[in-house]
Amino acid sequence: MIEIGRCILLGADIDTIYEVLTDPAQIPTWFENIEGLSVIGDFPQIDSTVHVIFKYGDVILNYSMTMLEFVNGEYAVFQLDGDLIGTQRWTTTPERGGYRLSIDYEYDLPVRGLDKFVERITRETLDKSLKNLKALVETERVEAYF
Repeated sequence: MIEIGRCILLGADIDTIYEVLTDPAQIPTWFENIEGLSVIGDFPQIDSTVHVIFKYGDVILNYSMTMLEFVNGEYAVFQLDGDLIGTQRWTTTPERGGYRLSIDYEYDLPVRGLDKFVERITRETLDKSLKNLKALVETERVEAYF
């Protein structure tokens, strides 16, 4: 099982953060390496599904993210199926005049041998994606101490 977590402090109101996080049209604008995205259902409602085509160099991953739990402004939990099998969780908590967004993955790959490589590109992609999100939503200055 691969476990990856990243977080970032965002100087934005919670509504703005979740508008961008939950708008399928905006996801490819901040989440790196999304080659294609399609939605089934009324995302981000429970049981809605986002199908993702992720491309990093020659590596293409096709997977779906089905919403298991969602509390607007607090958290979302997705079931991952396809080339990634596991869960993804978004959590937001108030901090220093903004919100800390954490994105955590726990997944397995059905095809062995790519684990370390996919883990590395997931970390790199998530780091870049959170910086993109910050640039997109941030309207206030928040003090980061790390």
